[in-house]
Amino acid sequence: MTFSPGSGDRRAVNHDGALPGPVVELAEHTEYQRRTAAFVAHRKAVCRDELCRLSAVCGLVWLVLYQSFAWAAGGTWAAPLVTDALYLLPIAAATFLGVLAVRRSTGRIRVVWIWLAASHACWLAGELTWSVWGVWLAPDRTAAVAETDLAVPLAEVGYTASYALLVPAAWFGFVETRKLWRARALLDAALVVLAVGSVAWRLLGGSDPVRADIAADLAYPAVGLVFVVALVGAGLAGHRGIPCSILLSIGGYLFGIVADAGYAFADANDTYSDTSLVNLGWQTQAVLLTLGGLAAVRHPDVEPPVERFDHDRAFGAVLVSGLVVALLVCVDQIRNQKVETVWLAVTGLVLTGLLARQVLTTRERTRLAQELDRALQEQRRTAVTDGLTGLYNRPFFQALLGVEAQRALHGNGRAGLILVDLDSFAEINDHHGWAAGDAVLVQVADRLRIAARPGDVLARYGGVEFACLLPQTDEEAAMEVAERFRQALRRTSIVVGSGASVAVTGSFGVATAAGHLTEPAADGASELVVDMERLVRDADRALSDAKERGGDRVVVAGRADRRTLADDTDVPAELAWLADRVDRVLSDHEHSTAVARWCLLVGSYLALDHIELRQVVAAGRLHDIGKFGLGAAILRKTDPLTEAEWGALRCHPAEGARLLRGVGDHAALAPLVAAHHERWDGLGYPEGIKGEDIPLGARIIAVCDSWAAMRVDRPYAPALDARAARDEIERARGTQFDPIVVDAFLALLDQDLIDDPAPL
Repeated sequence: MTFSPGSGDRRAVNHDGALPGPVVELAEHTEYQRRTAAFVAHRKAVCRDELCRLSAVCGLVWLVLYQSFAWAAGGTWAAPLVTDALYLLPIAAATFLGVLAVRRSTGRIRVVWIWLAASHACWLAGELTWSVWGVWLAPDRTAAVAETDLAVPLAEVGYTASYALLVPAAWFGFVETRKLWRARALLDAALVVLAVGSVAWRLLGGSDPVRADIAADLAYPAVGLVFVVALVGAGLAGHRGIPCSILLSIGGYLFGIVADAGYAFADANDTYSDTSLVNLGWQTQAVLLTLGGLAAVRHPDVEPPVERFDHDRAFGAVLVSGLVVALLVCVDQIRNQKVETVWLAVTGLVLTGLLARQVLTTRERTRLAQELDRALQEQRRTAVTDGLTGLYNRPFFQALLGVEAQRALHGNGRAGLILVDLDSFAEINDHHGWAAGDAVLVQVADRLRIAARPGDVLARYGGVEFACLLPQTDEEAAMEVAERFRQALRRTSIVVGSGASVAVTGSFGVATAAGHLTEPAADGASELVVDMERLVRDADRALSDAKERGGDRVVVAGRADRRTLADDTDVPAELAWLADRVDRVLSDHEHSTAVARWCLLVGSYLALDHIELRQVVAAGRLHDIGKFGLGAAILRKTDPLTEAEWGALRCHPAEGARLLRGVGDHAALAPLVAAHHERWDGLGYPEGIKGEDIPLGARIIAVCDSWAAMRVDRPYAPALDARAARDEIERARGTQFDPIVVDAFLALLDQDLIDDPAPL
């Protein structure tokens, strides 16, 4: 019997995704309870079955009638009819019902019943050979055993095969349990058999050569005992219980063991007869095997659940076996004043077996301890982490806020917090399904994890919300981290099931808290505190503001929207229109919007103040508007430009600056646009200024503009891959470009924050 749990894969999933930790354990526990309830209900059903009850009563009546008839017919002509004909009926019934049990059973239990049915059939064949050939066909029944040469050997073959088939039945009965349990169960059975055999050997005369002829008779109960002890030991050690039909069969073999042992003793003393109680033991065995087969036919066995923990219920029997052998050795020492060699050998076998058993038990305990340790570690992990994304969960993150508040007091008294909410996530679930939504959440968590700094603490704050605690971080650094997060999300689309891809953006609320002194106490002392509750409220309000403004932006509590620095709303609509028209003439990919986006990153990296940063981003958005008057013929020309065409092209920075000076409050952008083609070494145009005389914003635009031009196809040059474009930027460091700006740009590039220009 397999006694194994079902192999179905049950997964617990909620709206936030799969939770493989405690939820799966709960599912497994529920499955264990379900199987336990089914197993108990099956036992009750067998016990309440009217036919099974009636069969049990009939079996008891049969045993009483059989023994009565055997005693009454003893020594008369009717004796063979009772002891050789009626004797076969329950054995035949057990064989027949065993075959039916094979057909009714399923799984590994069916395999076990195949072996048991074959064992029953071999027993029946042995008895038929003995009764029909050895007795009924013998002319002189009293001389049957002596004169019928083949009767006894053929019958012995049947008996031997019957018991031999029990060993694989016991082994396959626990094919799903742990190998250590099965090996220990067989070892326990061997030790018990050794002890019982030692007692039998002593009772039968010890090493007397005359008694050696009964060794074959003792082999039958020995093998049966191995089957019973192994089945019970491994079954009860690794399972909730033993199925009813197998339990009845075990009971039958227990009676068979007693009967086989009784026959061996009676045969040794020449006291066996057909009317002895030994036959009643075999009849009881057959009746119980019949009832077991009937139970399996009427109610196919339900496999009890596999226990997680080892229940060493056979230890008592093994301990008694060792004590029995030790007692026999003492008796032999007292009687003979010495210990015979055979007892020394038996004692050595027992000690070796006990040592091996201890090794197996220790290994099982070690395995169990390791499993418990892994389970505890998993529980600790799942207690603080989100099962889907692997980030910290919200309860742990909230507890960590208090810890960080205390730690901030020992540093600079500052702490930052970023709250992230994914934009339009419901549409992903609606269009692609919950599985795709889970995949997006996992990849978003990975991108945030990569973009975070060492020491930052990321957590899944809600269904589609994330939080990042920034220890010892001021506002500028927190803004920079948030922008890195935003770029990491929008950099590339995320591939979900069936090859589809979705663009993911997020809204970011940033807040920072600085430590402040409490009101002085009576003794004049005050305390530095960090208000984490206020920090969370400020970040949440900033996040709500970012969502209301359309998402895909960073909003800092108490400050302007960082994301809108790169939006078209920061520049006049007519100038943005000019920039877009120029971009469409030059390429089929965005240009000025990408330059503005990267200027924001580089300016943040270089810690520009807020006003200067806004100017750099706006100038990056409008840096090419002076090309609008050149015409498509020059901008799309694939051949080298003439001197006149070059002269016209070199004027576009100044023309762009002129346009900006004439539009409202944007004259401050003119110097940045006018100088964005100047070179660090002074060889640029239109003025030929160099070094730090070039406005810093123009130096930033120059690097970003060159990168954008190299990464897409232009009429005069094909696009370069990222490696080649990087090499060009590095070669121009200190000649065309400001080294500090180049270093900042490459650092952002290494962090995967510089994305590719998007198609128009």
